[in-house]
Amino acid sequence: MMMVSLVVLDVPGAPRNLSISDITSRQGLVSWIPPHSGNSPILHYTVHSRLYSVGAGVENVNEITVSGQSRSLILRSLVPGQEYSLTVRAHNALGPGNASEPIQFTTLEQAPTGRARVLSVSARSSTELELKWEAPPVSMWNSQQIGYTVGYRFEESSNDFHYLNLAMSKKKRFSLLLEGLEKYRRYEVVVDTWNYIGKGERTVSYFATTLQDVPSGGPENLICKAKSSTALSLSWEPPLLSNRNGEIIKFSYQYFNTKFPDEIRTGELEDTEVILDHLHIFSNYSFKIRAHTQIGAGPYSSHIYCSTLEDVPGAPAKVKVISTGDSSFYVSWLPPNQPSGIILRYTVYWRMQAEGAQIQTLKTRGTQVRLGPLQLSLWYDFWVRAETRVGQGPSSSISTILAQNTGNAQIVSFGKSWKVRHGSSLVLDCLSVGFPEVKQRWIREGVEVGPGRGIRILPNNSLVLSNLSRENQGEFHCEVDNKEGADRITHTVIVESPPLPPDLGVTRITHDSALFVWKVSAEKIPILAFTLSYRTLDQDWERVTVIPPAATFRLTGLSCGTSFLAFMFASNRIGEGANSSTLTFQTEGSAPSIEKTGSLLVRNQTSVLVLLDRFEEEGCPFINFVIEYRPDHSSEFVLVSNSVPGTSKEYRIHGLLPATRYVVRVAAVNSAGDIQVEEEVSTLGKDGKALNVYKSGSSGVRLVLIFLVVMGVPGLLTGLGLLAYFAFKRRVRSNPGGVVMMNKSNFNAKNYIGVTPHPPPPPPPPPGVLRYPSLQPQDVLYEEV
Repeated sequence: MMMVSLVVLDVPGAPRNLSISDITSRQGLVSWIPPHSGNSPILHYTVHSRLYSVGAGVENVNEITVSGQSRSLILRSLVPGQEYSLTVRAHNALGPGNASEPIQFTTLEQAPTGRARVLSVSARSSTELELKWEAPPVSMWNSQQIGYTVGYRFEESSNDFHYLNLAMSKKKRFSLLLEGLEKYRRYEVVVDTWNYIGKGERTVSYFATTLQDVPSGGPENLICKAKSSTALSLSWEPPLLSNRNGEIIKFSYQYFNTKFPDEIRTGELEDTEVILDHLHIFSNYSFKIRAHTQIGAGPYSSHIYCSTLEDVPGAPAKVKVISTGDSSFYVSWLPPNQPSGIILRYTVYWRMQAEGAQIQTLKTRGTQVRLGPLQLSLWYDFWVRAETRVGQGPSSSISTILAQNTGNAQIVSFGKSWKVRHGSSLVLDCLSVGFPEVKQRWIREGVEVGPGRGIRILPNNSLVLSNLSRENQGEFHCEVDNKEGADRITHTVIVESPPLPPDLGVTRITHDSALFVWKVSAEKIPILAFTLSYRTLDQDWERVTVIPPAATFRLTGLSCGTSFLAFMFASNRIGEGANSSTLTFQTEGSAPSIEKTGSLLVRNQTSVLVLLDRFEEEGCPFINFVIEYRPDHSSEFVLVSNSVPGTSKEYRIHGLLPATRYVVRVAAVNSAGDIQVEEEVSTLGKDGKALNVYKSGSSGVRLVLIFLVVMGVPGLLTGLGLLAYFAFKRRVRSNPGGVVMMNKSNFNAKNYIGVTPHPPPPPPPPPGVLRYPSLQPQDVLYEEV
């Protein structure tokens, strides 16, 4: 009998139990179990590894051939930190067999070996630089992701870099804004790469300069020197280098005579020295200067004060010669309109109008002298000259009188115009002569002025005004008379006072802003600023300054639905004026509310979901929610959270017991106030099924019907009471025990810890009546017996 052996040849099967071990960042040991050979010797194996890296294509496949006797292979030249897919295929004389089941593995990471490619560093503003760069090639990441550290410092600085770390990312392009830099400074910028293994390579340094800005400081070292009686020389240095913020292109200055502070003069120049001429003689000037860059002007320097030199004075303004009635005479005069310095003395000159008459003189520091006796019935000339340390000035005009004894009432003093500051004091002179007795009086606005508050009359008839205000300004007339004649002088008093209160109003009120408008009375002294003060009813005052000529201001950032107080005062160089009347206004919006229907809670076995979106903001965004709960048998609430964000739509209370009744209390808070709601709920049983047949909305009514049937008319009162109880418990209540509205002044959600006194429970039911809490849709409760 002949035996025939039939051998079927086929390609090999798929290798089994493919695995990789001893994985490092660059290699791994691949091993497998040979497959069925297909009845033909396995000639070789091909190992296929495919790299799954960011940006890698399907062509990123590596194939290695090993002998048919191999059972393992050290896979080399792998990329660190990358994911690979690996298969093995056996080959015999008939061809390749099926590939093994693929496996995935990831090589260990190494520190990056590539550096970022900086695209640009450019200025965005005077304090910002924008840096743009590209990631190095993925093959140099040596990890799935790569991070960056950006360093920056002043150019040529010996200090270390300031570093900013960027989180690891797979992105290819990056942009970073470096903020808070110094103005108009040149910076050195570098970029480092890194991953969790270590630091990679650093880029070369790149340089950029922030943009110019206005100077942040004024010029320094101001020096003022008097050149003459009408000229001043001023010099200064530019602002400190750190305050220049750019290239200084010019300076602008302001100056004024301190006697005339509203007459401000200005000028511009590129130099750091200026000579101011055509100034008033022996006058004090205030000077300040600021620097400019291409962007604009910086702040002014502090004021510097200096005076022009003295000169010879002008002539005394007026001379008056008055007989006293006893052969002597008073000579009085007004100081020069241009004193040109400190008047050291006056010289009074007089002579008879006769040939060869000698000129007589008398020196005095005052502005009046008494001369005599003079020879009667002769004509005399009188004149006066003033003197400073520079020398004597010209003579006054000559006054000529006939010396004779006359007794008519006359005033020696001169009337003057006075400009004084608010709160100061002033003496108005009115020295008079005459006989017989002279009557003296002061008149203002047709009414005689007598001693009183802030007013005194001295024995020499001088009028003393103290603590002057705008109510004291006007004309004061001194009148004297006797039977021989009468005389009168007028003093004009101008009191430089703080401004009158503005007429303040508020309009166009929104949820967070209010528009203030105001009017002011015409003032001779310019108003420098308006100050608006405002506060809520329970906070401190805050201030905002508004610069004229603005007559409106929108105050923003106010709390929604809140009452405010506000007033305004104006300021000038004299000081702050009186406050306007205080306004009361309220921003739009109100305390939160809640929908009147539907439950606030959704129950589960061990948790309750609070539907916070059932609360209405009423125009004022929620600040936060406060959530508490207590078991039905306890009176103490447990605080869950007093800082649930106002943007939350729901919040879940965890850790509750199954099939247990709870009372949940929720407070919604906004800037206008708050609302507090309590609601009863029962968690489900452990099987998640309803444990009782009583359904919400019908259980209370059904219970009342049962009592009506069983007890008849006597049960009517009990049934009605129970119906009222259920209705009371189901609605959202605005009285204690339901919804409690609390003023935000006595409810602070941040400090709220659940100690608000709980309102008293409803009265107990009649004997024999079962009590049920308010039932919510889908609620199923245990029956109480």
